[in-house]
Amino acid sequence: MYLDEVKEDDKRMAEAWKVDSNGIITFTALFSATVGAFIIEFYKQLSPNTGNLAITLLANGTYSITANTPSPPSASIIWVNAMWLISLVLSLTSALIATLLQEWARRYVEIPERASDPNDRARVRSFLFLGTKIFKMRLAVQLPPALLHLSVFLFFAGLVIVFRTINK
Repeated sequence: MYLDEVKEDDKRMAEAWKVDSNGIITFTALFSATVGAFIIEFYKQLSPNTGNLAITLLANGTYSITANTPSPPSASIIWVNAMWLISLVLSLTSALIATLLQEWARRYVEIPERASDPNDRARVRSFLFLGTKIFKMRLAVQLPPALLHLSVFLFFAGLVIVFRTINK
């Protein structure tokens, strides 16, 4: 009787963890691709283009490199790249944790079923359930969405800086 009751509860709980994780993984894949595309374009602005410098020097007939060296990247470009790189790292970390949660949820349901004796299954299930309480599994389940929200916030903050820089 006890095992039948908790088996359904455990399956519901594990299924909820898996469904949440699937959504996070899907969103993270799309979001990371988007952030990656922005990073590729804006990362180029961190280093001066020495090819253009050579063309400028040859066109002007000047040989004084010190007078025509390109200026270092602006603070806004550095901030934008830093925010977007951190955003990418946070979103990938979120996907990693979500994947680990999926595996853990699958094993949470499967491991008690391995024991043939109902008393052993009840003990194993109780041990695993107490583990979710001791190791604060609820916080682990809430961590990927929080990281993803922070990641999206950083991406939008970087966009705001880009648009403010363009409008100046």
